[in-house]
Amino acid sequence: MTAEKDSTELTENQGQILVHLARATIAARLGLSDAGSSSIPDNQLADPAFQEQRGTFVTLKIRNQLRGCMGCLTPSETILEGIQRNAINAAFNDPRFPPLTGPELEQAEIEVSILTNPQDLEYSDGKDLLTKLRPSLDGAIISKGMARATFLPQVWEQLPRTEDFLSHLCRKAGLPPDEWEKGNWVYQFTRSSTSMKTAEVVLKHEVLKQVAELYQDMEAAYDQTAKTFDFSCSGCPDNCCDSYFLHHTYTEWAYLWYGLRTLEESQLQNISEKAVKCVVESEAALARGKRAIIMCPLNSDGRCSLYSYRLMLCRLHGVPATFTRPDGQKLDFPGCFRCQEHLAADNSVAPLDRTQFFKRLVGLEIGLLGHKRMTAPRVKLTIAQMVAKGPPEL
Repeated sequence: MTAEKDSTELTENQGQILVHLARATIAARLGLSDAGSSSIPDNQLADPAFQEQRGTFVTLKIRNQLRGCMGCLTPSETILEGIQRNAINAAFNDPRFPPLTGPELEQAEIEVSILTNPQDLEYSDGKDLLTKLRPSLDGAIISKGMARATFLPQVWEQLPRTEDFLSHLCRKAGLPPDEWEKGNWVYQFTRSSTSMKTAEVVLKHEVLKQVAELYQDMEAAYDQTAKTFDFSCSGCPDNCCDSYFLHHTYTEWAYLWYGLRTLEESQLQNISEKAVKCVVESEAALARGKRAIIMCPLNSDGRCSLYSYRLMLCRLHGVPATFTRPDGQKLDFPGCFRCQEHLAADNSVAPLDRTQFFKRLVGLEIGLLGHKRMTAPRVKLTIAQMVAKGPPEL
């Protein structure tokens, strides 16, 4: 065993990228519309940290029950290569389970573990070993002759007593349960990074493309309507990014996070911190019975830092608009304050009809949620809340 110790710690965002990669790799093998690693932005996969050679494991669970777990303790390949290979192995080659199916993938929790190199663990006897092994932090390997077994650190969740942890490790290796007390057979390693997202809502490659096309069509319709009465936001002293807009779909929430993950880590961290502050201030204002007027955390120097990913209400607010609800009731929107001043008493401008865009978004939402549509919690969040809460989960 090597005594080399890894120092690089992956961030939570880097861990989530690897979870996405594992899920997309499995989906691609199943022939689903995810296109493997091509469904993840290139700048995310180009992270130099992912080119390190480390031991990796991928674990699949469904309803909290193990559905596959495969990996390698030794750093024989890059993190990216290991996650992709072990995602396939955990899903389709774990001898304890039949191959994973498409419906099962929709329910699966995916966990990735990036490991430090195994180290010699110096201890004098069994009692000393109990003081050296750190519950919840250390994984363990027992190796005696041809007998060998490994427990990842997450096994502590099921076996929190160190004696039980070691006894079950021995049984897994085919050794007597007290073998750990009789010699220096045990080695340790740690997870330098682990990340689990329980059923995170991930947009497939085809859906990402459809959302992008929908947003482009919204922008074209907005520009066409604004052009009819020579309206522009340029030079406006007001900024609609401080409006208290509530958004209602997992589709847009997930697409927003797809965009956030294209940012540099420092920029994402800054936006996340501003989002938490914004949520606290908004809730305080609402508790006082006042409308929250607080700048969106995505705003940077007066403009959205995720302009290509901004949500429907952000795109369509400003010009006069109409919307026909599913029950047939028609709603009218006069536009922003500057628009209303610009038009004054002019009622000849044809409003933008939001209905067509809403229907397309609803169609995407129904396809995304599938059978979970009737049981999924309703979304009613500001952008700040979407950022502060993290990616959507079901």
